[in-house]
Amino acid sequence: MINWCCYCQRLIGETAPFEDFALSHGVCARCEQRLLAREDLKDQHQGTIDFFARLFREAKRGDRATSAALVADGLSLGYAPSDLLLGLIQPALWAIGKAWEEGRTTVAEEHRFTAWCTTAFSLLPPLPLEESASGPLELLMFQAPGNHHDLGLQFAERVLREGGVTCRAFVPELPVDEVLALTRQHAPRWLGFSCARTESMEPTRALIDQLRADGFMGGVLISGQAVRRGASEWVGSTACRSVGDALSLITAGR
Repeated sequence: MINWCCYCQRLIGETAPFEDFALSHGVCARCEQRLLAREDLKDQHQGTIDFFARLFREAKRGDRATSAALVADGLSLGYAPSDLLLGLIQPALWAIGKAWEEGRTTVAEEHRFTAWCTTAFSLLPPLPLEESASGPLELLMFQAPGNHHDLGLQFAERVLREGGVTCRAFVPELPVDEVLALTRQHAPRWLGFSCARTESMEPTRALIDQLRADGFMGGVLISGQAVRRGASEWVGSTACRSVGDALSLITAGR
């Protein structure tokens, strides 16, 4: 679940069940201290609360004409792009996907909604180029074989880079020989694969075996909805049920 502070409307993080992107409200450590000091936090943050209500409303409508103004408003309120990605766009995509699976929305509506999310993502300020963009990286990320849902991996790259991880994500899915060549070129400490469906897990295992045979000795992270829904990991890989998991693992090994 996606946890927001019900007072300052800042992203607290993700908690189990990780396959559920519904919003849950708690109190962040900073606001907890302010409540103990008897501050009236609701009045101070009403503008922020109103903004998020408007943003969710427009996302559901899929009106891309409003994307630029809403993203600009969010940034002007002091939100990091990662907060907007993980706290709004990610759960919005999950909600429309679930509605489609349950027959509560049409393919056209799902495409319109996804287009709104893609537009909002593209309007975030670009990250500076990394000096190591063509050299060694901490993490190199790929789409798992057969995974055509590529926004999640792009979100992860953005959030991890904001967290100080040198990484690159390649979307859409690449041929095996290109995955092998890029791994040799960047010599990453970690490889990451995004598996949206459980059917991608076995082909990913085979690809990792090829990478090992080609000489890759680093760690392997497996993420995506298949992992969030409980698909088992195999020996030699680590399941990441949130971007925070990946960030902690990579930075802990420095």
